[in-house]
Amino acid sequence: MDMKPAQLEKIAFWVMLAALSVGFLWLLVPFYSVILLSLVLVLTVSPFYQWLLKITRERRHLSALITLFLLFLFLAFPVGITATLITDQVIQFAHGMQNQWGPNFLQQLLGEGPLVQKIEEYRRSLGIETDIGQWIKEGLQNSAHYLGQYSPKVAAKTAGFFFKSILVFLLSYFLFVDGPKLYHEILDLSPLKETYEKALAEEIRVTLKACIYGYVLTALVQGILGGLGFWILGFKAALIFGVATFIMAFVPIVGTGSVWVPIFIFLAATGQYGKAAFLFFYGFFVISGIDNILKPLLIQGKTKIHPVILFIAIFGGLKLWGPVGILAGPVLVAVFLATLRIYKQDFREG
Repeated sequence: MDMKPAQLEKIAFWVMLAALSVGFLWLLVPFYSVILLSLVLVLTVSPFYQWLLKITRERRHLSALITLFLLFLFLAFPVGITATLITDQVIQFAHGMQNQWGPNFLQQLLGEGPLVQKIEEYRRSLGIETDIGQWIKEGLQNSAHYLGQYSPKVAAKTAGFFFKSILVFLLSYFLFVDGPKLYHEILDLSPLKETYEKALAEEIRVTLKACIYGYVLTALVQGILGGLGFWILGFKAALIFGVATFIMAFVPIVGTGSVWVPIFIFLAATGQYGKAAFLFFYGFFVISGIDNILKPLLIQGKTKIHPVILFIAIFGGLKLWGPVGILAGPVLVAVFLATLRIYKQDFREG
């Protein structure tokens, strides 16, 4: 059947539009995390921004600049102060070990410390012919080799982190200023009914806010529990370790274990087996373990998504998309469930 020129023109236009859309989305792939983090920041501080708009008489540019400046101070100062305090504590610890064991305290700790001696005694009792000291020395040498090999990559990742942070603040500024206009433009372009568009948009907003609420509150609880555990063990820097636990709770995969595991290793290596055992069980089951219970419950309470589905969404998103997946996964599931509800209410026959 012959097509009319108008039909061919329309088909050609849709093909071109589809190709350009795919190319545009592919162009945005490296910046998905930046876009999502910007949305998270804007949604988080939106009430404060709306309050500033009233104070500045709807001056959106000025309100956006003030909001982002205060947000930068709120984020930069605690992180900077915490890093400074932790660095100071590490230096004091190193000096203390040098005064106690001499300049080669690390070699003494690993090569002649009580933990290695216990392992050597156990090895000899079993008749195993292995030089633990040599094994540790080789491990240290290999670690130094890998550290030198991957240090350029670490530097590149650090530079990339600061570059993305700048992009997040820039995009957040434009979302504050032009976000409502962009939101209505997207709704106007959508072929869905207005009620469906608003329902799905509200689902995304609620889910993102719920995730932020759940992650922040869970990290706060983990920081408090971490500080309490280190205080029970008698650490003078318990408050600093608690703050470090709170910060690292936002880092996927390594999480709070990056704080308490090295301290557990130190306690075991210095022969403080009782404290090491307490920290291992407390850290594994309480500090780190509560994350898998509290976070899904908090988010589920706001989104009404079943905890099992939410658990799968968080860890599935993390596996597929990396750190950004801990937000993208629940949002995708929430929109999918909202679409199913729309289908059930308006489209299913009978």
